[in-house]
Amino acid sequence: MSATPIAVRFVPRAEPLLASAIAAPRAVWPALVKRLLREPDASLAELRGAVTEQTAVIVGEASRLPWVDGLVFLGRDERAPRLLMPTALAPNVPMELFARALFKRHPDGVAPALLLDPMRVVDVRSASPLDRQGIEAWRRRWQS
Repeated sequence: MSATPIAVRFVPRAEPLLASAIAAPRAVWPALVKRLLREPDASLAELRGAVTEQTAVIVGEASRLPWVDGLVFLGRDERAPRLLMPTALAPNVPMELFARALFKRHPDGVAPALLLDPMRVVDVRSASPLDRQGIEAWRRRWQS
């Protein structure tokens, strides 16, 4: 028996997910750093961050997440709680099947973030608590 690929599209959700993370594309990083550095140390410590060459993902309670133009808000669907995905979009296939297929391709992913446009998976297991020193290190890294 051979598998037939299914084209997965993302469609608007009837009810958006509660945000539990944000994803910032590279163009948004300067505004995000500026915004984060305005936060008190105690608020920063409630957030965790992970960075790739193209995306920064910050995880935390919805009320604690920073906001700047251009962010993508991510949340967890109860049918795939290990996966962070855009809060306003859902796959056009059953969520459980989508998550199972995704984790089959990324078996070691404990808590990945799925980003669209283009579609990519960001591993957020390495997300660490935010502090001013780490944010300044991000700024230097991003400016190079």
